[in-house]
Amino acid sequence: MTDDVRKNAEESIAEQHHTATAALSAGDLDSMMAVYADEVIMLPPNEPARVGTAAVRAMWEGVLDAFAVNVSVSVEEVEVLGAWAFERGTFEMKLTPRSGGSPLEDSGKYLDVLRRNADGDWKYWRLCFNSSLPPRS
Repeated sequence: MTDDVRKNAEESIAEQHHTATAALSAGDLDSMMAVYADEVIMLPPNEPARVGTAAVRAMWEGVLDAFAVNVSVSVEEVEVLGAWAFERGTFEMKLTPRSGGSPLEDSGKYLDVLRRNADGDWKYWRLCFNSSLPPRS
């Protein structure tokens, strides 16, 4: 892979990443879902795997119905291997209950696998994230 091809891939992946985090914080479910592959699988903490876009959408709908979300992410690594890439980093999240009450704050890490589709777009294919905080009692 040439340096230009790698740089273009990394820029496209960074754009998808920015779209996803900005959409989540804005509560824009449609824009957020646009970054996922049809065969997406998400492995959220302390929950079963979400297989396919309908399951991932239902999970995020539940979160966004219950909370205003503010999330920031620090990308620590992106590696592109042909039509595949992985992204690793950390996140900080604040969930403010829509019904009132104190916000929930979390920080953690993630590892995502992306795949380039036939149109050349990068889509999130597998996602895993978890908290770095000790379990709540």
